[in-house]
Amino acid sequence: MGSAQGAHHVRPHAGPHRWQRTACKGLDEAIQLARLAGSILVLIHVVEVHPMMVEATTATVWEQLSTAQYDHARGLVEGTRQQLLEAGLKVEAYVQGAAPAARVCDAILAAARSKVCQLIVMGTHGRCGTARAPLGSDAELVLRASPVHVLLVRGD
Repeated sequence: MGSAQGAHHVRPHAGPHRWQRTACKGLDEAIQLARLAGSILVLIHVVEVHPMMVEATTATVWEQLSTAQYDHARGLVEGTRQQLLEAGLKVEAYVQGAAPAARVCDAILAAARSKVCQLIVMGTHGRCGTARAPLGSDAELVLRASPVHVLLVRGD
């Protein structure tokens, strides 16, 4: 990743909380674009609720799992936000949950609308055909339904 602001290099995938490789690639592209345009980078991490987990656990265990997911997400987002601020970027960061009956793509689109984003940048596994059939593709659904431009970045 290039550095438009001197010696600051952002390593959002370091530390105890790590982004998945696909998210790292998307984040790297978003950082470069934000630097070039002097834009505010809006970092959104969606915590997905898995209904199957609810049925397979007690309420206490579910609460512990849910709390751990949100704590992990908050640590990830806050650590990355701090690094981006230290690198001289303007950044807003949010953790939100996908509604139980909603998909991650719905939460991404709602956040983009509410934050008045001009571009959505997201990492994608780039799966197609039967590899993506069981779950669908949140990236594809964001691309189809987005009111703004979408840049999909493959993780490989």
